[in-house]
Amino acid sequence: MGFFDIFKRKDKADSRTSTSSFSYTGGIRLEQAEVDIMFITKGDALLYLNDQSSHLFSFDKDGDRKLGGRVVRYIFTPQRGDSKVEMFVAFEEEDSYAMFTLQANLEGRLNFVTQAIFSFFESNRLTGVFEPGVPYSTQYQYAFKLYEKNSRYFMMNNSRSQAFLVDKYGISRGDTDSLITEFWGGEQEGEETNEVSVEEQPSIDKMLDEVAELIYQVVSSKIETKEVAYQFILEELEAASQGNQEAQAFVARNKFTADEYEGALQNSMPEVDGPGGPQQTLLTLLMQTGGAPEIMASIRIKVVQKIIDNWFVNEESPEDVNWDEVF
Repeated sequence: MGFFDIFKRKDKADSRTSTSSFSYTGGIRLEQAEVDIMFITKGDALLYLNDQSSHLFSFDKDGDRKLGGRVVRYIFTPQRGDSKVEMFVAFEEEDSYAMFTLQANLEGRLNFVTQAIFSFFESNRLTGVFEPGVPYSTQYQYAFKLYEKNSRYFMMNNSRSQAFLVDKYGISRGDTDSLITEFWGGEQEGEETNEVSVEEQPSIDKMLDEVAELIYQVVSSKIETKEVAYQFILEELEAASQGNQEAQAFVARNKFTADEYEGALQNSMPEVDGPGGPQQTLLTLLMQTGGAPEIMASIRIKVVQKIIDNWFVNEESPEDVNWDEVF
């Protein structure tokens, strides 16, 4: 018996809860916050499913419909009563990258959306979700990928520790592997069963390249002259020469010599190390990634290599540069 045969038997219960009497027509778009509410639950009941969100999805390389951004699970717990409210909020792709990869203004952005949610329900006088006069505390769980297939929605976090399956019948919160099998391999009414695998995770190198490119764009904007670029590079090379194997290999493959970079950290200039300069900007952005030390080191190497390539890729050797002209 296929999974959907269960729903044909109304007397057969499963792990899902049916949709309650709450209703809202159309998609919920919080314009001020630039996010979309995909699903709302209260207690164990699914209150709302955004059935006008097809424009948020695009086809990935496997032909599956995937949300470009990420979903955050907002959990609103009342200080009185036990009817917890959950909202699954879709953030756009660029917004998601800044928040969940670079960790840029993450808490501030999440809090802003919280206020937009309460404002939306209050201004539209919507009832049946939040209890009037009851304060709510808010928790966030992020970030989830979201897929859509045959009017069913599957969410899963990167660690595969949490997953949700949503359709008009309700929401499932079962074992992650079981939900994956059900969504991607389960039989659908009127169609054959097809084995479809979940989209492969992008390689670590690709992810680091993307983060490094974003950081490079910001750091590079702080370097206005070849003199500043040269001093910045020398300081990075001196620090890297004392680092791990990857860092030392990075130093060795570049044409700058030890005579150039040794002592550079002691001979810096405000344009490099000062507030708002490239050095402080790089360190701040690296810390915001929240990555392990070795991950941050890899990103840092990639960023510095990009700066070297930008300023000195056409030089035969940095030693051949006429620094009297530069300075």
